[in-house]
Amino acid sequence: MSGVSPLHPSKEKLPRGAMNSSATIAAAVFLLVAGLPGERAYCAKEETAHMTFKTTAVSKDRTSTHVVKKGEWLMDILRRKLPDVEHRFTILRQLNPHLKNLDRILPGQKLILPVPEGAQAESLKEKRDSESLPYTVKPGDSVTTILVYEMGIAQDETLKTLRILKALNPGVSDFNRLEPGQVLALPKGSLPLAVRAGLASAAPEAKTETPVLPKILGSREQTDLVAQIIARMKGSVQTAGTHFIPLPQLGQLSIDCSRVPLVEFPDGTIVLVDFDARIPADIRKMIEERWKNYHWIVPQKSGDVFTLLRQIVQASASYTFEKGEKPQRVEGAPELRVAADWFIRRKTGPGEGPYLQALLTIPDAARPLPAAVASFLEKRGVLWTEIREGKIVPAAKEDSTAPAEVQSIFAGSAKDLLQILLTNLGYPVGRDTDVRIFSVEKDGFNLSVKGDLLVQAGETSLLVHHRRLPEQFVNILAERSYRVLILDPEESKRTAVERTFRALAVPVAFDRFPFALDEGGRIVATFPALEILHSGGPLYLVDFDLDRDLYGILRRMRDIAVVRY
Repeated sequence: MSGVSPLHPSKEKLPRGAMNSSATIAAAVFLLVAGLPGERAYCAKEETAHMTFKTTAVSKDRTSTHVVKKGEWLMDILRRKLPDVEHRFTILRQLNPHLKNLDRILPGQKLILPVPEGAQAESLKEKRDSESLPYTVKPGDSVTTILVYEMGIAQDETLKTLRILKALNPGVSDFNRLEPGQVLALPKGSLPLAVRAGLASAAPEAKTETPVLPKILGSREQTDLVAQIIARMKGSVQTAGTHFIPLPQLGQLSIDCSRVPLVEFPDGTIVLVDFDARIPADIRKMIEERWKNYHWIVPQKSGDVFTLLRQIVQASASYTFEKGEKPQRVEGAPELRVAADWFIRRKTGPGEGPYLQALLTIPDAARPLPAAVASFLEKRGVLWTEIREGKIVPAAKEDSTAPAEVQSIFAGSAKDLLQILLTNLGYPVGRDTDVRIFSVEKDGFNLSVKGDLLVQAGETSLLVHHRRLPEQFVNILAERSYRVLILDPEESKRTAVERTFRALAVPVAFDRFPFALDEGGRIVATFPALEILHSGGPLYLVDFDLDRDLYGILRRMRDIAVVRY
């Protein structure tokens, strides 16, 4: 602004300039066994089996204990723990005489299992991993952030480490609901050495990154940079012309803004930056007492631009200036965590959306934040300001990320959802398929079960059924390379999907998953999802609307697929 800038204050507060405030922004299957015509033969076969394998024995020195978890049933445990052990049912009965009915196992019960040949090395590793160190859950922690950020576990190792973590913490019933202050045992053998030392000494982990030091700027350069940062807040900096402040009974004070720049915030606060302490202290005090929206600062001669900016921002009634000692959380769906050198935060008032400006200095070789990510952050109320050599660096315009639409599966039941999902992933799926158990030619009668779904997975078939089958039926099907999965009609869709893929030996887990939106991992979006690691890459099932801009970024940067159900 040039020339004279007259200002006519009210009695208590000088009026602010006209400005716009910143915008923010499974199912059922039918068992055809009415009356079970072959029940007598079934019982006879069971007795014969007990007599035939009675002499099978296992040394007590070669056993392990398995604690039954919620949602587990016997066949699941045996297939995971004893996939190649012959006569496993008979051995299990022999080792567990205290369990009268193996078809009815409950969470918390202990099963004695034989250790298969060749498992000693794995047992030694599990023993090593069983050594643990305590970790106290902090606000905002989830099991995934603990695995990734605290333990440094690679993404392809998270499921494996999670199983160890659950084994070390049997008292934790739900890892999706961790409470601040809760103490977890972390597997010592899976932790990086530096993290082990940090947890053991209860000292915070030291930062290893070398910070980018801000360039030492002169007062004019500092003012220009401050003006750019304040402008992003919808404020202004006046560095030319004259500003008049009335002094009751004394006249008025004329301020040369080329020597004493004037900063005006959207809330009406006016900060005068007196670099050379030109204005006498008693005059400054008189004005601040009379005009409550006026403040003076005398910058430190040796201070950098962030020290100056802190003094200016802290003088405002509506903003705070904080050092970026830890990532800032941005509420919403999905949750964001932003790491930077400094943060300017608006003290949110009624009807106002969030405002956060993240400031960081970047080295010469660093690539600026992609424009699509910067735009997404701004939509969520976050301004990303990168500074290089004392100037704000614009976002990378070459970024061509386009919004992406999340595919939705509209299914009325878990059975429908599974059929659509499995088919889309390339599994041959049959619905309401009859599977023969007994035949006239071999057994003298015909008996079939009708599976809700019959899924082909390589040489194995998975029969999804809504009612528990007799053990003899399960054994007969197992001999024919069938796996049987019993889904309770009351189970949620997510649980049904999770158990089905686990039965297909596909890694699957529900958690809050963090995704870095930039190359340095400074911007992380976290949302709850069911992760399926199938052969075509990771698939994430969500039950909420994922922002199209965010999904476009994730597709381009992380090559992941998200499906809403």
